[in-house]
Amino acid sequence: MTQLVLMRHGTAVDRGDPLCPADADRPLTVRAASRAKLSARALRTLGVTPQLILSSPYLRAMQTAKIVAAELSIPKKRIRASEALAPEASPADLWSEVRAAGRDLILCVGHGPGLDALLAELLGTPARAMWLKKGGAAAVELSLEGDAVTGKLEWLLPPRLLRSFARS
Repeated sequence: MTQLVLMRHGTAVDRGDPLCPADADRPLTVRAASRAKLSARALRTLGVTPQLILSSPYLRAMQTAKIVAAELSIPKKRIRASEALAPEASPADLWSEVRAAGRDLILCVGHGPGLDALLAELLGTPARAMWLKKGGAAAVELSLEGDAVTGKLEWLLPPRLLRSFARS
């Protein structure tokens, strides 16, 4: 079995800011980066020790992945940018990458609604039945039987509740 932990990046700088770069280059806000550190500490409390971190190539997701890696003492060489986690990617794009990775625990950092679609597909629920807020995370036990990919939800934590684990 493979465990997949899905984490949505934190809040990025406002698109309405005249100095805002292109969407792919929007960074996390200072507050979001600080909250990502707390979320990473919470993941450690929950026993999340990924062997691989896959991240959307967008800056805010990569920043989140690097913050999490630093807090969990995961070497940077175990962070990999993945187009399969870019905002408009299809869930099917990620499954071949997960299979090829051959790891027991993979952390994926991405965007809404893409992560929502991944969760929905894994759990066999309607597309908007499952969703992650910015900075939230979910853990799913994957079953990779043949071409089929299904999952069993282990936990889903909104950002405030996730961060509360870092303080306990």
